[in-house]
This record gives sequence, structure tokens and C-alpha cells, in this order.
Amino acid sequence: MRVAVLGGGLQGACVAMELAAAGVTVDLFEKTDRCLSQASTSNEGKIHLGYVYANDPTLCTARTMIGGALRFSSLMRRWIGDAIDEIPVAAPFYYVVHVESLLGVEEIQRHLEAAHAIALEESRALRGEYFGLDYRLKPSRVSETECESLFGRRSVLAAFSTSEVAIDSEALASAVCARLLDDPKITCRLQSCVHGVDTRDDRPAVDFDVCGSRGRERYDHVVNALWEGRLAIDRTAGLEPDRRWLYRLKYYVRLRAPSVASKLPSTTIVLGPFGDVVSYGSDVYLSWYPAGLRGLSSDVTPPDWPRVLEGGASMEMRQATLDGLAEIIPAVAVLTPDVVEVCRQGRRDLRVGRDRHSRLGERPARETCDRPPVSRPVSYRGHGQAHDELEVVISLDGAEPGSEELCRPFLEDSRFRLVVQPEQLGWVGNTNWLMSQVQTPFWCYQAQDDLIDPGYVEALLEHARRAPEAAVVYCDIEAFGLRSFRISQPSVTGGASARQLSLLYAHHSAVAFRGLTRIEALRESGGIRPNEVDDFSADTTWMAAAARWGELHRVPSGLYRKRYHVGN
Repeated sequence: MRVAVLGGGLQGACVAMELAAAGVTVDLFEKTDRCLSQASTSNEGKIHLGYVYANDPTLCTARTMIGGALRFSSLMRRWIGDAIDEIPVAAPFYYVVHVESLLGVEEIQRHLEAAHAIALEESRALRGEYFGLDYRLKPSRVSETECESLFGRRSVLAAFSTSEVAIDSEALASAVCARLLDDPKITCRLQSCVHGVDTRDDRPAVDFDVCGSRGRERYDHVVNALWEGRLAIDRTAGLEPDRRWLYRLKYYVRLRAPSVASKLPSTTIVLGPFGDVVSYGSDVYLSWYPAGLRGLSSDVTPPDWPRVLEGGASMEMRQATLDGLAEIIPAVAVLTPDVVEVCRQGRRDLRVGRDRHSRLGERPARETCDRPPVSRPVSYRGHGQAHDELEVVISLDGAEPGSEELCRPFLEDSRFRLVVQPEQLGWVGNTNWLMSQVQTPFWCYQAQDDLIDPGYVEALLEHARRAPEAAVVYCDIEAFGLRSFRISQPSVTGGASARQLSLLYAHHSAVAFRGLTRIEALRESGGIRPNEVDDFSADTTWMAAAARWGELHRVPSGLYRKRYHVGN
């Protein structure tokens, strides 16, 4: 029997090794010059015990991952032998609950306990190995003292210690590749790009090319273990997916730093678009979702995204990753972008979910010049802007005599207008009213107790005029008052549906909401929609609508200062 396995990643390699062990001759097709060089190595290597999937109340995902985790080591030992013992294993993970977690501390704890119960249930029927650790130990909440010593308490509500580990995916890939090359039953057909599978005859035929030369061979069976190409090749064989899908590109940082790695706790931040820190002895893996997510696609075949970031984009991603993680895990602060110089690679993964987002039509940007360029519904602090072609609208949400008195001196400036709402509209209603007043080519919003740099409008407007494709131009937010940190979120580009999804996945803090928005995007996105949970994150969903019109461009500077006080 002769079998073709399409895709030389970890899944394809495992299929090939198992078939070879059964005496089957295998051709393993891989489009690059070596196996396990793509998604199989571009990840943190976590051997999941189901803990991260807390937002699945059915526990189906956790159960599947736990079953795989408890079998993984023994299966790999069967295929690659004692080489499995040479693969570096990370320190067990802490799970920290972020202040913006989708689930509360008690909900996370209940899920950890439920997943642990599944692991105990699995262990009764399976004597699973777990890289030398006892997975039967129950996750436990760490003391306040330990939590404060490891994590930034302004960002972390609680932390749990677990037995969950990660292994060095690059070391695993090296061991598996060596095994593939040594097996006489496996032929690795490298630099072979598969174009389709013809199943019309009894023996399916694989169409491929090698360095530009086309080929076609028949096999008894074909196994499609491709990653980004799986759906497209399935379609050539007459197979259509029964679920919707989403491709995601996320970059991470990996470096060798022996003196630092031992000081970094392996940590997963839950539950939302956050990240991980993994320490494998002398190597460190860093992932921060808001900085690393750079592409989303629901196309059958995703775009040809770059696997490595270069130049300014690389430095920006590294800085944002370090800043985001250091706020939660202070030990990360010893690293700097200049130190982080190696293994800045991207990961493509395929996430299967409920929603397919269709690509929406693009519209050309237009700009009119019969009015001042910018409307600002702001407090009087906008008075000192270097760019002075402004219309400033101040809307008081209900009668507030003290606030009126503070604002009236600025009405001597003809650019300013004060409106007192006859009844309280709430922040969503008041902001929608302000949006309805805009007649200038751009608008921006400033909360009453925030501060803006004198060059704020000028810097954003200059970029917006150079980039007509941008619906919104924004900068970083510097926090002051009770808290001090910088909120930074990457630019959002690509197709309309990808932009919308990227906004929802990676821009939950809605930094761009305080940026400069074109009136065309403002009109098309409509007003902010209220919700039943005190309008929580209503600005995020509005920004997702604005992203359908055009791109969101970040100007890397902290020109907007957000005040944090007891009330927020």
C-alpha cells in the first residue's frame, strides 16, 4: 500500500510515522525545504489540560484537549523513542485573571476545577505520562503575597498555580524531522506544492509541482494534513467544510536569554485577547495578542502573510509586546526591544468557529474643505492646540451650573459652542448627539477629565491627509492619576471583514475611539449602540463598524492622556 500525506507539519508527520510503523509506504508532501517549519514550531508548545477554554460551558473543548495531552508523551515516545526525554519542558503555568477578563475569578476557578475533574476521570482509564509532572494535582489559588511578588496587581485580580506545562516546539520539531529522515518507509517530498486531488478514479491522484515542474501521481489513499491549504485542496476533491472558519496571523517573540528565563514565571493571562510568557530553561517565548495579531481572513486560502516582521513594524511589535506583558508580569521589564533580536516569527493558525464574516465593499475617501478640518466635542482643554482650525462642541449631559461656569469663559472664542442637554442622555446618548453635529471632514472625541498634547490634532491630521485609506487615525494613550502606563494597539489593515474582526479581537480597549475619524466613516458606521450591561464596550463595537469603511492607522506617540481616578 502506498499513501500520500499532504503537509509536513506535526500532524502530517505523526500520520506518516504511524503508517510507516504499520508497514505502509508514505510520501510526505511539504511545500517548504524542511518539515515542521511552519505552524508546528511557531507556537508556545503548551500541552493543554483544558484550563484556557473557560468560556466553553459545555467543556467539550477542554475534554478533547485533556485527552490529547494525556496521550501526547506516550505517542511521541512510540514514534521518536527516548529523544522525547531530551526536549526542554517549561516551568508549570500560572493562570492569572486579568482585570478585563471576560470571566470573573470565581468563574475561572470553577472551570479550572471542572477541567481538573475531567483529567482525573481520564486517568482512571489511562495511565498517561505528562512530562514528569503530576497532572492530578489540583490547580490552586496562590496567596496574595505570592501574587504580589510575581504579578502587577493593578492588572491582575488573582492567580492560580497549575501542573500544566509547555515543551520546546523547536526541539520537538528537530527530533521528529530526524525520525522522518531515518525511516525507510517515509519519503519526504520537500519543496512540493500540492494543487489538488482528483478522486474520480479508484485511486486518487495528487497534482503538485516541484520547483515549477508539474507532476501527478496516484496513491491508494491520500491524507490531507495541510494547514492553510487544507480547505482549498479539500474543495478540489469535492469536499466542502461543514463549519465556518477563520484564519489568524499572530506574531510572537522568542529569544535565548538564560539569565532572564529563570526569573520569568510561565504564565497564561485569561480570559480574553491577552497573551503568554513561557520559559524553557534558557529560552523565552513572549506573546501579546493586541500587538501580535496582524491578520484575519475567512477566505478559503488566506493571504500570503509575511512570516517575519522587519524594520519598524518589528520594533513596534516588540515594544508593544514588552509593554503589554510587563504591566502584568513585571519581570518582563528587564527585557528591551534591542535585546529581543531573534526568532520574530509569525504563526498562522486556523480557528473553526460559528461566524463567517463576508468581505464588505470598499469606498473611496473624500475630503471637503469648505469648513475647518476638525470638529472636537471636547472640554476646554482643546483650546491650546497647535492646529487652530477647529470647531469645538462642549455637551453637558444635563444641567450642571458649576460645569457651565467653568466652560463659559471659553465661549469668547468663536470656535467654541456649549450645549446643555435638557435631560441626561448617558455617555452613549450624549456621544451620539455630538456625532450628529459634525459637518467637518474629521471629528475626534475627548473625555472631560483627559488631557491632550498641543500637537495632538496636528499630528493626526497630517497623517490622515497622507493616508486617505484611513478611516481613523489615533495615537497611544498615556494613563495618569491613580495609574501610570501606556495603552498601545496596532494599526488595522487588510480587507473590510478582516479589519472588523481584528478590531473585535485585538482592540477591546478601543484606543482608536479617541482618534481622528473621517466624516464618511462616521456617517457609515452610524451611532453607538447601547447594550444591557451599562453600555460596556459599546465604543469597541462602534469602532468595528468604522473599520468596515477603512483602515485604522496608529501614530506611535503618547499624545492623549487618560486620567484614572477612583470612579473608573
